[in-house]
Amino acid sequence: MRAETKSKRRVTLSICGLGMLDETETGSIPDARPAKIDYETGELQESGERVPAPPSTQATLEDPGDPDGALNEDLERSILLAKVKGAADKLRMKANVRAELWDSLVGGDPRSASIERLNDLLAHLRSLEV
Repeated sequence: MRAETKSKRRVTLSICGLGMLDETETGSIPDARPAKIDYETGELQESGERVPAPPSTQATLEDPGDPDGALNEDLERSILLAKVKGAADKLRMKANVRAELWDSLVGGDPRSASIERLNDLLAHLRSLEV
C-alpha cells in the first residue's frame, strides 16, 4: 500500500505540473539535505544537516515494546474479524443469521473474542461457501 500511495501522489503532482519529490520521499535519498533559502533575494544558501530517513510505517508482528504479545493478538483478531465479515458478506448472510452464528460459535464482544473461536467461525463460513 505504501508504494501504491507514493505512486498515486507522484502521478497527481505530475498531472498538476509539479513533477518533483514530495516530503515523504526525501529521506530515502542518500545525502539529501534541506535547502536554506534567502527569502529576500531568492538565492539558495549552504544546505543544512542531512535529512534522516522516515521511520518505517510497516506493522511488525514482533514488537519489542510489547513483551506479552497483546498487540500481536489484537492484530490477529482484527485480521480474523475482517476475514469473517468478508466471508459472511460473500455468502450474503442476513444480520440475524450472522448474529445467531456468532452467538453459537464465538459469543461475547468481538474485541475480546478468542482467536481459536474466530478461526472456527471462519472455517465454518468457508465450508458454507461450497
